[in-house]
Amino acid sequence: MTEKIDVNLVRVVLTLLLILVIFPGVTADDTYSYLTQWGSEGTGNGQFDFPWSVAVDTSGHVYVADTINNRVQKFDSNGTYIASWGAWGSGNGHFSEPAGITADLSGNIYVADKVNKRIEKFDSNGNYSSQWNIWANDRYGTPSDVAIDKSAEVYVTDGSNHRILKFYSNGTFITSWGSEGSGDGQFFLPKGIAIDNSGNYVYVADTLNNRIQKFYSNGWYITKWGSKGSGDGQFNGPAGIAVDSFNNIYVADESNNRIQKFNSNGLFISKWGSKGMDDGQFNVPHDVAVDLSGNVYVADAYNNRIQKFSLNGSSNQVPAVNSQLTTLQTVNYSIHTTNTTATQSPQPGYIPIIAVILTAGIVLLNRRDFL
Repeated sequence: MTEKIDVNLVRVVLTLLLILVIFPGVTADDTYSYLTQWGSEGTGNGQFDFPWSVAVDTSGHVYVADTINNRVQKFDSNGTYIASWGAWGSGNGHFSEPAGITADLSGNIYVADKVNKRIEKFDSNGNYSSQWNIWANDRYGTPSDVAIDKSAEVYVTDGSNHRILKFYSNGTFITSWGSEGSGDGQFFLPKGIAIDNSGNYVYVADTLNNRIQKFYSNGWYITKWGSKGSGDGQFNGPAGIAVDSFNNIYVADESNNRIQKFNSNGLFISKWGSKGMDDGQFNVPHDVAVDLSGNVYVADAYNNRIQKFSLNGSSNQVPAVNSQLTTLQTVNYSIHTTNTTATQSPQPGYIPIIAVILTAGIVLLNRRDFL
């Protein structure tokens, strides 16, 4: 005997699949809980003087750019001190206001040595490896932050020249994009930079324009979100930025003293924090990092500490594997690909074939003569 299909059930399933295709990575409103903190003002082990940047490697070790102390400190994921390296100066392994820090998949550490206008590379124990100057298109730059993709290509925010620079891991220059301004693909003192897990997308905290800009890895502009303010999705000096395993975006909204979380298209998900010194409060959170378990680390600069947070319960997040199927955006922005000095062509958008198929299925189910 042939069983009849439950049309209503199939219709619901297809509708849910359609939503996931159109809005990849969308989650329910997430809430974060304070876990722990470490640090105080000083020069001793585990103390800080203006911790400006934080990074986590694949083993869960936490690295902090201890800016005014001109050193890098290494901790385990609970804040137990492991090691430190660096001193003021311009020699190998020395720093003058280290401003940004990141780790590659092999555990190598890259530091944006701001005043010395260079990137320095170390192994995970702090042994000096190499360096290169921030120089491109006949101009020295001032590195504000550094990020690295899965292919070990290095991206640097050059705040003083309002641009992004891209290098191979040996320091060989690849390309640059950006100029001073408020147009698409322009910047006004960019600080934070992060790369998604695919290595295809670059997110930049365009600090004084109070927005986040998203690019292809070759520098072609995709979209933007944000404006000045304190509402959801608004910013007052966005500084650090990070990407988690699901390609969600975390922004250290510095002067609003909070962290904001978005999906990969800029759709607001959640926020936490307020000004103060208590657990979960901030005084100029300048940077943010996320480990493989989804724990969030915040460089709480003026409180001279690192704070660690966890997502409450199960996040029920869907990895953003569908983000290349469609150019449809979930917020009001436009596509523009001409304002850049990158040398490669933009990647074409894909026709959302899956969305069309699912929609056709739903329409057929609504026909009276379908079964």
